[in-house]
Amino acid sequence: MHKEAAAIRGPALLNPVPVMKLVEVVRTIATDPAVYEEMVAFGAKLGKTPVRAHDGTGFIVNRCSCRIYWMRFARWKKALDPSKTSTIR
Repeated sequence: MHKEAAAIRGPALLNPVPVMKLVEVVRTIATDPAVYEEMVAFGAKLGKTPVRAHDGTGFIVNRCSCRIYWMRFARWKKALDPSKTSTIR
């Protein structure tokens, strides 16, 4: 592990950044707790809602979006107009 690994920072701002209200703050096993809290505060200072996440595959928002993607696929598979699938509830 690199000696500076505990201080590496990189907020996961979600696109489109001006519209999305969340920022994921990911903590690894090497993240210094003070650095983690600094990034949470930085996300709030940006006017975003910081979401605390553990190091893992993919972003939280991507996991939440899977249902929408599958619903669109199911509609497409049934030969419905895919442009109307954004209204599925």
